[in-house]
Amino acid sequence: MKKITIILLYQIVLLFNVFAQEGDAKFKNIGLEDGLSQSTVFAILQDSHGFMWFGTEDGLNRYDGYEFKVYKSDPLDKNSLANSYIYSLLEDKNGNIWVGTRIGVTKFDPQKEIFTRFIHNPNETNSIIDGRVLAILEAQDGKLWFTMNNGVSVYDPVKNTFKNYYDQKDLPSRYVNSILQTKNGTIWLGTDEGGLCKFLPESESFLTFTPDPSDKYAISDADAFALYEDSQGFLWVGTYGGGLNKFDPETEKFKHFRFDENNPHSLSSDIVFDIKEDKSGSLWVATRGGGISVLKKGEKDFTVFKNIPTSNSSLSHDEVWAIHIDEANLIWLGTGEGISIYDPKQYKFEHIRPNEADPNGLPHSFIWDVLEDSEGTLWVATNNGFTKYDREKNTFKVYKHNSEDPKSISSNRVKAIIEQNKRYLWLATNGGGICRMDKKTEEFLTFTTDKNNPSSLASNQVWDLFKEGEDILWVSSNVGLNKFNMKTFENIVYSPNASKPEYQLKSYGAEVTFIDSDGIMWIGSENGLNRYDPQSKTYKIYKHDDDDPNSLSEDYINFIYEDKKKRLWIGTGGGLNLFEPKTESFKTYTEEDGLPNNVIYNAIEDKAGNLWLTTNLGLSKFNPDEMTFRNYTASDGLQSNEFNRNAYEVLSSGEFIVGGVNGFNIFHPDSIKDSDYVPQIKITQFDVLYNSIGAKDKINGNIILDKSINYTSEVDLNYAENVVSFEFSSLHFAQSNKNKYKYKLEGFNDNWVEATANQRRVTYTNLDPKEYTFKVLATNSDGVWVKEPLAINLTVHPPFWMTWWFRITIIMVFLGSVYSWYSYRMNKELRQKRELEIKVAQRTEKILIQSKELEQQAEELAVQRDYLSEKNELITQSIRYAETIQQAFLPSKDNLAELFANYFLFFKGKDLVSGDFYWAYKTTDFTFIVVADCTGHGVPGAFMSMIGTSLLNKIVKEKGIYDPAQILEELKLQVTQSLRQEKGENSDGMDVSICRIESMGDGNIQVNFAGAKSTLLYFANDEMHRLKGDNIRIGGIWRNKDDKSFSNKKFFLQPNDTLFLLSDGLADQNNSDSKKFGSQKVEELLISFAKNSDFSLCEKLLENELDSFRQTAPQRDDITVFGMKV
Repeated sequence: MKKITIILLYQIVLLFNVFAQEGDAKFKNIGLEDGLSQSTVFAILQDSHGFMWFGTEDGLNRYDGYEFKVYKSDPLDKNSLANSYIYSLLEDKNGNIWVGTRIGVTKFDPQKEIFTRFIHNPNETNSIIDGRVLAILEAQDGKLWFTMNNGVSVYDPVKNTFKNYYDQKDLPSRYVNSILQTKNGTIWLGTDEGGLCKFLPESESFLTFTPDPSDKYAISDADAFALYEDSQGFLWVGTYGGGLNKFDPETEKFKHFRFDENNPHSLSSDIVFDIKEDKSGSLWVATRGGGISVLKKGEKDFTVFKNIPTSNSSLSHDEVWAIHIDEANLIWLGTGEGISIYDPKQYKFEHIRPNEADPNGLPHSFIWDVLEDSEGTLWVATNNGFTKYDREKNTFKVYKHNSEDPKSISSNRVKAIIEQNKRYLWLATNGGGICRMDKKTEEFLTFTTDKNNPSSLASNQVWDLFKEGEDILWVSSNVGLNKFNMKTFENIVYSPNASKPEYQLKSYGAEVTFIDSDGIMWIGSENGLNRYDPQSKTYKIYKHDDDDPNSLSEDYINFIYEDKKKRLWIGTGGGLNLFEPKTESFKTYTEEDGLPNNVIYNAIEDKAGNLWLTTNLGLSKFNPDEMTFRNYTASDGLQSNEFNRNAYEVLSSGEFIVGGVNGFNIFHPDSIKDSDYVPQIKITQFDVLYNSIGAKDKINGNIILDKSINYTSEVDLNYAENVVSFEFSSLHFAQSNKNKYKYKLEGFNDNWVEATANQRRVTYTNLDPKEYTFKVLATNSDGVWVKEPLAINLTVHPPFWMTWWFRITIIMVFLGSVYSWYSYRMNKELRQKRELEIKVAQRTEKILIQSKELEQQAEELAVQRDYLSEKNELITQSIRYAETIQQAFLPSKDNLAELFANYFLFFKGKDLVSGDFYWAYKTTDFTFIVVADCTGHGVPGAFMSMIGTSLLNKIVKEKGIYDPAQILEELKLQVTQSLRQEKGENSDGMDVSICRIESMGDGNIQVNFAGAKSTLLYFANDEMHRLKGDNIRIGGIWRNKDDKSFSNKKFFLQPNDTLFLLSDGLADQNNSDSKKFGSQKVEELLISFAKNSDFSLCEKLLENELDSFRQTAPQRDDITVFGMKV
């Protein structure tokens, strides 16, 4: 009967919660599409290294902020999880992670990366109880308690034995949902139907607390599901159907918090799954069907957060199973639809959103100005009415144009607001001229243009207002500038066509007006910046000059501001400008200096002298003295990344208001502080020879790591294991995509390389035998750098013939051999001397005869020399002819120019003929480009290149195979057959990159790439991207048994994006100091090429760069680099 009642209550909660959404929090949601193994999350843990762990119905998940690593049960592997259905998680004091599953518990050793199962064995009296492990506790004495649906097992890790409680005399209920040990050492159990239990260690029995209808201070329900001790020492008990209980251990009284459908501030559901307290003292309560209820410290009412089907930033699901507060005070919620994360610090800006459906809501998303008047009232100008804002009630009173009421506002599109003498407000409108509002009568008086009255407004399209003194209002319009007297209503128009010279502006239109502390008037237009000196009545205009870097950065002016130090700042569509009055020049700050965007709308100065700049890509805090920028985006709680000109105000409270295209934000600049959380940096993947390496994993029979890479500070590799990769992560999860990185490999490149969250992987190839240190630094999500880098020492050991002992042995052997040879030679010479003395006389007679024979031999040698010289010339001519033949096989520059409008090709063989080759072809729908690196150099390599070219012609042109991966498969087969490698010892082959380029007709270009031990680079979105081909080689007997297949990598480019194909010759080239050119330098060089629109000079620039680098060193390998703009 009770279960039926609970189900009915649950349905009521669901119905009520459709309408009751009080909390306005934004959640980041993570689910199956992000790599989570299953959507129902029962348990959450952050380990001592900073990784997040999640237990689901199908797998254990480790999360590094970007990717999940999933562990599942394998029936054939006893060292895997006992079961994939996970209820509970705990990390013990030794760093082991205990995983409670459907059939027992599993211990995971993260150092050795192995699992140990503890499953009930009916043949052992001290084995764990059979059942589901619902909760885990490591007690203060080091013993581990496992609560189950069939009792409690206590594990002694020292003795490796279990003590079990499951009899009715031991436990009031064998179904134990939860367990907790309070600070004073007391162990509490939450049971099903048995209430709350207190463990009495002296008697090894339990004291129970159960419901008593006659006692209002008794626990509300016998199903105690969740337990938590808060910072004040109170015990909170969540029940399954009886709501939330606050237990005072001293009085042993319970206070009840229940769901009340008539009270939106009550607990959102009577079924409570988990309870946690955050660092501010707020209590978070996970419920079934009611989402999350939050009880702030010292308050009686709950704030409720639930799923809103129309919002991607609401709670992912209303069934919340688990809560975890991580080290950075992020709240992690395990729900029925994945994970929701709430960051109390992330949304730093109060956001007032538009609500056009509500008559008391903000009537439009576009905000053009905000004013706090002398009485503290807030007025907001929008695109659909003028409003008075009641901040306490969060309501708006809206004033709109009424064509039947001449005293209504003249236009709903209000651009600017100015107060006059506390009583009046002056409004600039787009299309309705200017209006004066009487705040007492709420009546509007309108002033518009009149073609019959030259003293009327220049235009009804008014952009800005600026008050000078008490009476003068400067009115900026699309035609000119108006000097309007607010008392007499007289007006003077300033424009290029004004009758008097002193009224003649240098350009049409006035966007913004400002009078500085010296009385100089500055008028910003779309055609430059006007300076007007009222004393001399002279004008001067400042405009952008392409040939003058110290000129105004752009002619379109958005704002003019003079700071406390009397520096004049001008915001344009092309950056922020600082006016230098002595030289009448401008210093410009752009995106390259740290601005998020070059369109600057407004500047607001805080007490510290920082300028808060609104832009088209967020809000930027600019320190003019240190010239630093701190940028904020919509992910920090801004109304949008796009703001509007003039939409700002500084309140008497010191708060700022900034408005844009989605309402406005209110914040105090002093409260916007970066997180001081220092995250841990971890290596999330370590590869050797492109193979991921874990503890005890082998490469070529060698164990690389004894422990997981995160427990390793020294890595030893042999000379053949000289390709390594590191992938790393900063474990601050607030906004992982904002975490930044710097890394270097000391001994290879001592300079820090900066990287974004999308560039967290680095590979080093062909490392020379020596000692290296890999170091990586990272920031938290607010850009604060960790002070100490993560460092791993890496030693690549030389082969035995490069070791010192081998070299000394060789030297000793050599010296011994020299000495033996010398001794033998001396003895022999002495012996020969005696023999020669005897034979001298005999040989003297023969000298004349031998002299004649020598003369004859000299003549024969001369003939042979001439013959060899002739043969050498013939060989050289043959090689040159081979070069001509090879060139005939390659596409000419004219052919390439027909296929690619903007390209460059650097093709430089080590010898006269090259082992590299390139190939291009175009069909009706596709364009193909291939770059290949064949085995060897010179003539052998050239022969291989001609074989490759011929086979590509056959495969693509004759057979019509257009799929890049299939082309490589066919090429691999044809090379193997052509060189008879199936049974022979021939191991020649080639590394190949092939791209198929296809225009999609909508401006996008689709590229399909396949590679055989090769890499493709492409530059898009101002970032270089790297795609690796498959680790399969074309040709060579060592791959004959490889059953791997080539794969296609598809991506899309926009016009003017850049594509690069290249062999490894450039990266492997060394200089006279034996330092390699390196892939990093190659990438930097290609990025510089990609940023140029014209590729005509790239070949020469690359030639110069190569010659400058290698100096006197000979060319090491054939080099091919192909680049093209799509």
